[in-house]
Amino acid sequence: MEGAVDVLVNAVFHWSDADKAWLKNAFFSNGMGWLWEFLRDYLFNHWTWLFGLLPALLLERLRPVFSGRVFDRHLLMDGVYPFFNALVSVLATAVVVATIAEFYRSHVPFINTGLLDGKPLWLQAVGVFLITDLMFYISHRLLHEIRWFWYFHAIHHSQTRLNPLTTFRSHPGELVLKTIIRTIPIGVVGGEPSTWFVFLVLNNFWGYFIHANIRTGLGILGRVIVTPQYHRIHHSIEPRHFDKNYGERLVLWDWLFGTLYRGDEYPKTGVPDTAWIMETGSRPHELLRAYACQLAYPFVMIGRSVRGVLRGRTAHPPLE
Repeated sequence: MEGAVDVLVNAVFHWSDADKAWLKNAFFSNGMGWLWEFLRDYLFNHWTWLFGLLPALLLERLRPVFSGRVFDRHLLMDGVYPFFNALVSVLATAVVVATIAEFYRSHVPFINTGLLDGKPLWLQAVGVFLITDLMFYISHRLLHEIRWFWYFHAIHHSQTRLNPLTTFRSHPGELVLKTIIRTIPIGVVGGEPSTWFVFLVLNNFWGYFIHANIRTGLGILGRVIVTPQYHRIHHSIEPRHFDKNYGERLVLWDWLFGTLYRGDEYPKTGVPDTAWIMETGSRPHELLRAYACQLAYPFVMIGRSVRGVLRGRTAHPPLE
């Protein structure tokens, strides 16, 4: 167990100077030096992530849904994902934000309302918060309702022991899909690209809380914001909970679009028929084997769907 922890910590936090220099040059050569400085000071600073994680871990110890766990293979598996997905997430977000903004500016400038352009940064922040939260809802719902998208998103739902690091358990293909969907409004309402980028990336810190093994619905506050209990319902294996509670920060969107589920319930979580992709141990080679299987999973499932269609029968049964 300790060996696996050491490997993960070294992989995520102990970069060589050559690695950092290469990445810095890549950002500056593409006119994104400001982004590098933000990443260097905050996202690539392990203290930022550790201090963001500690409150959720402490609350897990005080009010756990299921007790008795400190570190196990499930948490360690989720810890593998930041290492492999960090650059995919950050670079995909940066590239997509810049590309969409440039596309609208060059080809369809007439649809840009300029609603946020030139506004004080605090007002842009409020606007971006509401718009991105709506787009989080929309992208999340599409990941469930479009079958091939679901196969990528199923990796996130496969976790049977929710914990703060589960927020990172996402297939790289899902990260790209979500980024494309979530950044579409940039060309319509305008605003500083850096404001959009910060909100998209820092969403992970809220993800620590709502994925944690915490028995709380936050009382009356839970009527407004997403809580660990609320989000656990979304991850439930119970059919009555399917396609409910898509919201990630505000409950508002589920209420407006009829996907809200209320109830003081703490169900088990996971996805049926995914045992072959799950972690079976905490040693490095076991975690890497599971990660490779999870990367392959959506493509295996899409292949089965295609074969089913070509053979003139129903595609692989849905996995909800």
